[in-house]
Amino acid sequence: MQKSSFLKISLVALFFAAFQTTLLAQPGSVPDQTTGSAELNINDLPLRSVNIPTLTDIGGSIYLTNEFIPATIRLKDGGVVKNIPVKFNIYNNAVMVRKDGSEQKIESFEEVTYAIYSNSGEANAFVFRQGYPDIENHNVNSVYQVIADGAKAQLLKYISQKVEDAPTLGDYSRRELVKSQQLYIYLPGGDIKKISLGKKALASFPDVLAVPSEEIVKAKSLNLKNESDIITLVQELNK
Repeated sequence: MQKSSFLKISLVALFFAAFQTTLLAQPGSVPDQTTGSAELNINDLPLRSVNIPTLTDIGGSIYLTNEFIPATIRLKDGGVVKNIPVKFNIYNNAVMVRKDGSEQKIESFEEVTYAIYSNSGEANAFVFRQGYPDIENHNVNSVYQVIADGAKAQLLKYISQKVEDAPTLGDYSRRELVKSQQLYIYLPGGDIKKISLGKKALASFPDVLAVPSEEIVKAKSLNLKNESDIITLVQELNK
């Protein structure tokens, strides 16, 4: 009788032990401390202070937008930080955040995305990335705006600024920030090439895209003299 009671108690103990193990093994029941599942915040961003030029008596702004805009930031290790207000600093080619009363640069990231909404509620998405191959004076730390994305090709825009003399009607001189931009096409995992507008556009595309690009240009009646036509071409290439 004692052996029977002992056996029953042992079986019940084994059952509850197995049940507890099953619960602990269920996804989401216990936070995984090794996978970065904890919510990240601004303190997890790799930030660095940069010298922001005062540019006294110079017209224009060094920022792409006037206000900070809430963004989602994907880091190179896969971590994601959401709802962080950012500004793109054209002059320094940097995505900036405000922390501890100062503006700081996000030193490295995979992608920064945000949306600007029109009065009608239509969203205009902005995507910025780093990590592209070296070209001209740009390197893996350079920040590009991605204006057409896909598995076959990505159309990138590099925006820059410099101070130039501005024409005036009087005898006084005035200087202002002048923005310029250059388009590049990147083949994921491959090369990056500078893109020209107009008649030389197709010639500047990678050879692997030459034939399909010509077919799309003809079918869509694209003249490739403006950015919107280049965007359409890359979008069609990714279909």
